[in-house]
Amino acid sequence: MRESWIKRLLPDDEYKRDQSLYFLAESAILAIVLSMILLLINYTSSSWSFGGELYLVVFPVTIVIYVFLRYVFSGIEYADVFTGKEYRYKMKNILFQSTMFFVFFLVLYTLYTGIPSESEGWFDILGVSLLGFVLMFIFNLVSLKISHKKNNS
Repeated sequence: MRESWIKRLLPDDEYKRDQSLYFLAESAILAIVLSMILLLINYTSSSWSFGGELYLVVFPVTIVIYVFLRYVFSGIEYADVFTGKEYRYKMKNILFQSTMFFVFFLVLYTLYTGIPSESEGWFDILGVSLLGFVLMFIFNLVSLKISHKKNNS
């Protein structure tokens, strides 16, 4: 790969780097098409009118979500998991990382919002932190299962 600033943002592994570049290119094309569809709807329909903010959000959100989902569902994250022992080790690692994320997010979010005086405030803080834990755990688990299945076939 040529020297470029984007190289610093990509994985060191050549296969992961190539796949990530494909995902970025696919997402950019998808975002452009989606933006064109929104523009077409905006100019041809009198009942639907979008503000400029929507166009500013659609492009980067489409790229981030598409690349993230393609990376998770491609099975390239855990390329070194072949045996059941490695799978169980990575599973424990994912659980530990998700738990640590939960704890750090809970502490930081509590410091940011302040210690709530009512129980509803604690439910809000715990709910957001737990949602982050669950999403992180599920995405990593799905990626691990797909990688393990792909590596064993």
